Amino acid sequence: MNRGGARLGAGRKPKPMLVLRKALAEQILGSVDEFELWRELLCCDDYRVRLDTLKYLTDRRDGKAPQTAVAGQLKIEKIILTMPALPGPKPEVKPAFD
Repeated sequence: MNRGGARLGAGRKPKPMLVLRKALAEQILGSVDEFELWRELLCCDDYRVRLDTLKYLTDRRDGKAPQTAVAGQLKIEKIILTMPALPGPKPEVKPAFD
């Protein structure tokens, strides 16, 4: 009885890789009305498609990066910016109890 080991044809099958070159994408998108296609997605009956389309378009408009920034093994989730204190009386800080 065999106890494992390498076997011909074992393991996951590789996924076919489809590489869409920029020139081909431009040619395909040049043959359709992109504006009208986005409008159709925004008016779709499926609310999930509408929401995803709206989120994608607003992210692109507002300059959001297409991917989460990753630095090595460190995943950047939040960036906190601090401002110097403004002149004038300082507000009273009360401790928050949970």
